[in-house]
Amino acid sequence: MVFSVSQWITGKISNWLNYETEGSPYTPSLTNFDRLCSEIQPGDVILLEGRSRVSSIIKLLTQSAWTHSALYIGNYDQLRTAGIAPDSLAHFADAPYTDLILEALIGEGTIVTPLSKYRKEHLRICRPRTITDNDCIRVIKHTLGKIGYQYNIRQLFDLARFLLPYNLIPHRWRSSLFHFHAGELTQTICSSMLAEAFISINYPVLPIVAQTKMGYDFTNVILNWPPQKTSITRRISRSSNSRL
Repeated sequence: MVFSVSQWITGKISNWLNYETEGSPYTPSLTNFDRLCSEIQPGDVILLEGRSRVSSIIKLLTQSAWTHSALYIGNYDQLRTAGIAPDSLAHFADAPYTDLILEALIGEGTIVTPLSKYRKEHLRICRPRTITDNDCIRVIKHTLGKIGYQYNIRQLFDLARFLLPYNLIPHRWRSSLFHFHAGELTQTICSSMLAEAFISINYPVLPIVAQTKMGYDFTNVILNWPPQKTSITRRISRSSNSRL
């Protein structure tokens, strides 16, 4: 086994960033997890308020409580019925009705884990409205294709540089967040991975901002999507034994 200094350094940084503070056992959960499990649907985005060091950095940079996102992909039985279950998830066949999420994590890359992993965390459901059954399957299939991709930790450092006075940073150290870097097609972060998945079906991720005489106007383009008349009911085909 060849020792890699860069991998060793990256591992140490990942461990430091992933360190979580212990929550008080007397603090009640901010999420009714059982109700969340009964309400969630395949294709929903789950927002998480993390407790790790990297979560604190993200909160500072984004001024938002939500520091992580994941995609709820249903259970293995639903994926198999839809014909999109990859071989890498075959080990979930022993528990085919376990709720699963797909996420990108520092130090682990893009993985699929049980939703119950976040039972005690502060969670919210972010649901794409008017998405069709076929498009929902395409979104999930797109993200399943990212399994094994490494977490692009470089983007965190690039974002952190925005906190520093730009003129005081040497040119070679300035943020390259919006530049293309060779080899990064196999790297991703949680939010960009999900954005790419919804963009792949031309689903609007951000509002259109137009400057008017009265200021800025935010157009919610989702009200006019999809262009054709379709059903807004969106569920992957499920067996009679599935809870969802």
